[in-house]
This record gives sequence, C-alpha cells and structure tokens, in this order.
Amino acid sequence: MSDSDENVGYGRQITPDQLAADLAEQRNSLGYTPQLTNDGLRRLLNLVYEASLMPDEGRYPRLELIVEWQQRRENYTDEEIPFASRIPLESSDALRRLAPCLRGHNVRLLVTETTGCLYASALQHSSSLSLESGQVFPHLPTAFSGGPAGFTIQIAGPANLLISEVPAYRLRYVRNYVRPVTYWDCSHTIMSWINRLAATKISSITIESPEYFQFSSLITRCISRLLYNVVESGHGGAIVFVEQSDLTSTTAPSGGQSMSHDLCDNIYSFWQHSLAAMNTKSAERLSSALQHRHQLITSLDLIARCAGIDGCVLLNKQLELECVGAKLPISNNSCKQVLDAKTKQPVTETLRRLGTRNNSAANYCQNHPGAIAFVVSTDQECNLYYSNDDGDTFAYFDTQPSIA
Repeated sequence: MSDSDENVGYGRQITPDQLAADLAEQRNSLGYTPQLTNDGLRRLLNLVYEASLMPDEGRYPRLELIVEWQQRRENYTDEEIPFASRIPLESSDALRRLAPCLRGHNVRLLVTETTGCLYASALQHSSSLSLESGQVFPHLPTAFSGGPAGFTIQIAGPANLLISEVPAYRLRYVRNYVRPVTYWDCSHTIMSWINRLAATKISSITIESPEYFQFSSLITRCISRLLYNVVESGHGGAIVFVEQSDLTSTTAPSGGQSMSHDLCDNIYSFWQHSLAAMNTKSAERLSSALQHRHQLITSLDLIARCAGIDGCVLLNKQLELECVGAKLPISNNSCKQVLDAKTKQPVTETLRRLGTRNNSAANYCQNHPGAIAFVVSTDQECNLYYSNDDGDTFAYFDTQPSIA
C-alpha cells in the first residue's frame, strides 16, 4: 500500500468525519484551490452519507451531486434549470426531498458553497457522452482529456458512495470502508482491442495522427456510456464481447433473441459528421452532426436496456450487436485459474461468493481467449473479466465506467 493509499484510508473502517479529514489532507498536498472548502467537504460528506440511509416510500435514494470547478463552468455549459431561490442544505432531509427528481443517469444536483453555507443551486443535465469542446458545439470528439468536472458524490445505495475530485482522489466509501476505484479501461489487453478496432475502421489514417486518437477515444467513451447506463439502471446485467469465430463454436452462448445492429457504424458516422461540422462550420453540417449524435446516444441507451433481460447482451469484437438474453455455458474446460488483475493471485474464493452471472462470465472468458465480459450487480457494482491470447483470464472487481 502506498503513502497516498494510507492518506485516504484505503482498507480501514473510518467515519465520514475521518474520511473528510483524510481527503482534505490529500487535496492540500497537491497544492490546488478547490471550489469546496475543507469544512464544506466535511459537512457535505456527512449530509450525503446520512441521506443515503433515509428511504422514501421504501426506496433508498440514488443521486449525484457536483460542485463544479469555476474554470470548467466558465468554458463548458451543461443544460440546467436553476432554483430561483437556492435551497439551503442544512440537513440530510433536504437531500431526501430532492432525491426523486435526481434518480437516473445524466441528472445531478449542482451544489455551491457561499460564506460557509451549502446550497442546492440547480438541476443539471450532464453531458451524455462526456465529450466536451468549445470550438463548434459541445460534445464533439475533439478534446477527450477535457479535465475533471469538479467534486462529485454519487449515492449508489445505502451507505454506498462514489466520491471523486480529480486529480486528488477517486474512491468508493461503502459501510465505512474506503476502497480505491478501478476503471474498466485500465487493462492493456482491452485498450489494445479498441486500438485495433479503430485502426480497422479507419485504415486510411495512420495511428500517429490526431484523428486516430480521437476515434479510439470516442469508442472508449461510448463503451463507458453503455456500461454507465447499465450500472445506473439498477437492475444489473451482463455484456459480453466475443470474437466472431466464437459465435459458431460448440461452446457458444445459447438461446436469446438474435439482433442486428452495428454500434461501431454509429460511432464512426458521428465521428465523421462531427469532423465535417468542425471543418466547415456550416449550419447544415452542424445539424447533421447533432442528428448522428442523437442516434448514437439512443443506440447506447437501447442496448443498455437490453441488459435487463435475463441472460447477457452479446456483441462481437467489431461492436456489432448479435444477441440479447443469451445464456453463457456454465461448464469450464480450462485448467487455469482466474487471477486478480492487480495482485495476480487466484480469485477462486471470491467467485464462490458471487452469483451465476459472474461465474458464467469468468468461465466463458477462460474457455474463449480474447473474450471480455462485464457483469453489473443490482447494487451497481461492475466486475470485469477478460482473457488474453495466451489463455490467461483476469478479473477486476468493482470497476467503474470512466466518465467524470
């Protein structure tokens, strides 16, 4: 465990006040000036933690709050409806009352701090693909590093918080324990697949060109959006990416409803029309790019909804939708164990505690080199399983879509 891990209490059971103190120390060590004071951080963390434990008509709140960095607010504008009179956040009950209108992805509460007091200032619709650009219109794939939005807290369930303030920290706070957040695209194997896919789709462009980086980054963001939608749905599900040849093998997934949709074509069309809009800056090109953006977002949302069907959503490695509600074979013909991607230790005991979806996904990856499987639980945790060309299978537990 590194010094920075100890600073934010990873692996220890701590109170919200202790966590706030650790986070304040971590952000102070980086020498930047946040929009939220250390005392504001402590009070907001306590309010959100208490609100996560307050059911309303039997339902626990699921919501996201953001304190935006001023520089981002001056350059990027998300759609929002401000409150005519800001709502003082003096108790967790104020958050509980606002929770119903904040349930679901893309909606969050803008929080501001003024003279030591916290206020709910606006309802905000966040960027649907987290692609930001101020050149022609928002959300074009031109600046993927964009910068962090600010300080965010997401209630994922009772006593289950996701907290982020890049570059200081990203973490999950569950039942008073702190865990670091792992993002799904941290694997070299997975990013190599995305880069190969991008190179195949735009073979006329060299991998050193900015356009190649833009397109591969857009693919990454879209897969993140797809996973994020499944996580936010709250019903769980599984999405599996397989080699085309595996679909006709004797151990291929069975059952389900066959589908036909080329997600990569949606991504490519949006990317092309976005570039055309930036180069010509005409109203017609702009309208066309917006139309293709809408088609892409709709495709991602609809595919994510299919994950709620019993079984799994099956896409090939070219991002073509093959089947929904497919059943993965439970049998395992591999003699190799599934390893933790970080520690390289077997995860046999962990898999025994997980359900059929996780074990079926892990077994499938063991028997099909190159397969990638995401399993989302009803409490919004996302586990990743993948195997490399050598037949080694790895697992990342509790990963997150990389959307700020």
